[in-house]
Amino acid sequence: MLKPLQFSCPCSFSLVHFQVEGDVVTPKSTEAWKGQDSSKWIDFSNVNGLIIDEGGQIDGSGSIWWNSCKVKCCLRPTALSIHNCNNLQLTGIRHLNSARNHISINNSNHNHIFNVNIDAPLDSPNINGIDVSQSSYTLIQHSTIAIGKRH
Repeated sequence: MLKPLQFSCPCSFSLVHFQVEGDVVTPKSTEAWKGQDSSKWIDFSNVNGLIIDEGGQIDGSGSIWWNSCKVKCCLRPTALSIHNCNNLQLTGIRHLNSARNHISINNSNHNHIFNVNIDAPLDSPNINGIDVSQSSYTLIQHSTIAIGKRH
């Protein structure tokens, strides 16, 4: 169970390696986010040479947000937000049921994303698999993005 988390640099390292092992799950209630920035769940900013891997699973518990936001207007979190992180390598991660975007990459160049699996059910509202903006040279390969997939 992981509340919003932010990693920010500049760092003096040429590579930063972040391993995801096991199941990483959001809190089971929108109330657990009070006093927190609910726009991003796991956020990396200004980390060049970022490597995220290891075969774990990131579960955004999206249905909690989808149901809550039908009743009241609320800002649903992006599961994995990457901003201004050049030379990103993202591999071997599984994303499930994000509240909004599963992966958002912004202002990041020379990115390699491979062996990533993204899955959300048919009734998930307006969510994106991988949203890339203001970035150059992003390669996505050997990945499965199944948004609105029947289970």
